[in-house]
Amino acid sequence: MNYVEISIRSTLFKQISEYDAGVWTAMTNISKNYMVFFEAIFSMYVLPKFSRIKLKKEFTKELIYIYKTLLPLFGIGMLLVYFCREWIVNLIYPNFEGLSLLFKWQLIGDFVKLASIVLAHQFLARKLVIL
Repeated sequence: MNYVEISIRSTLFKQISEYDAGVWTAMTNISKNYMVFFEAIFSMYVLPKFSRIKLKKEFTKELIYIYKTLLPLFGIGMLLVYFCREWIVNLIYPNFEGLSLLFKWQLIGDFVKLASIVLAHQFLARKLVIL
């Protein structure tokens, strides 16, 4: 993953500008910070729940429950991050004006990532993925 990020940053640096490569890296770093928090909560709640489930019907019921309760809460948290983006940028990365424009797209992608993490935890809980 780090190689991919370095490659993307190098491509941005060569084809667009050093400033834009820095803005992209800053957005990635902000995203990583709040995703660590969200993923930790998911790991503490979802993985133990899924590991106890034995029937497909129970899994489906729990999956729907998570998508109806936890995901909307995280969506609200992401909306809060979106509305506070100017403050966050000024606090962490002053003088990166272009950074606030990326928040919408980054948050949408991260929300989809969180939805897929629920399914990934199901594979881990059922040991369907070989590590």
